[in-house]
Amino acid sequence: MNIINYSIDWRDKVAEFFIKMLERHPDYISHGEIQMGIAHSDGRLSHEALSRWKEYLDRQSANQDAIILLVLDEDMLIGFIIAGYESDSYEHYGVIYDMCVEPESRGSGIGSEIIGIVFDRMMENGVASCYLESGLNNHRAHHFFEKIGFKVVSKIFAKDL
Repeated sequence: MNIINYSIDWRDKVAEFFIKMLERHPDYISHGEIQMGIAHSDGRLSHEALSRWKEYLDRQSANQDAIILLVLDEDMLIGFIIAGYESDSYEHYGVIYDMCVEPESRGSGIGSEIIGIVFDRMMENGVASCYLESGLNNHRAHHFFEKIGFKVVSKIFAKDL
């Protein structure tokens, strides 16, 4: 296993990996994917899911504060994390925007390792708290996040108008 920083050379592979995960595991879909037009509230992916997620990845990678790590097994992508910083409150805080590990590799410590790297980088930059959001029925991820110290602090509601 090798953890590398994201480069544009990986753009298509990361986007295709993520969209394939959403197709196989619609429970991953959260309000972020719905807001970006990647998915519909009923769990279906939009026809533009791949191109919209590539645009999102481009925006994230253009942000100098973004932390984007890829997990490789030889040259095969098996996971990634996208994180960054926000400062729209009294305190600068971290956000994990997306994290995905292929199902066959879950439980092997990959998630803990990449999130640990992100936490270290955040703390080096004076960040004292980190937030993330997750799909409502993504129970395995919820268990993982709680195991590493996250706590549920809110629920997100949506209404189609």
